[in-house]
Amino acid sequence: MKTRKSKSTASARAVLASDSTTAVTAAQAEAEKRQSSVVIAIVDDGGDPIVLRRLDDTQVASVQVSIDKARTAAIYRRPSKDFVTTVHTACGK
Repeated sequence: MKTRKSKSTASARAVLASDSTTAVTAAQAEAEKRQSSVVIAIVDDGGDPIVLRRLDDTQVASVQVSIDKARTAAIYRRPSKDFVTTVHTACGK
């Protein structure tokens, strides 16, 4: 996926609109192959949605969850799953 330098910081990267369309199409194809009902959210480097696609039969509550997960990954520059791992480690799980 191509990136461009963000105007906000020299080290940040932003997703190009054309690439986000390609990515969401690929993600949808993978979800359909797995027979998964999901919401696909792609955000910019500030965490604002660029593309949002809710597949058929996906619960409405998943829309905000997907945006929040994508935003967390974008603004903290790491997968949102890392936070779950950190909490589990701190709790001794």
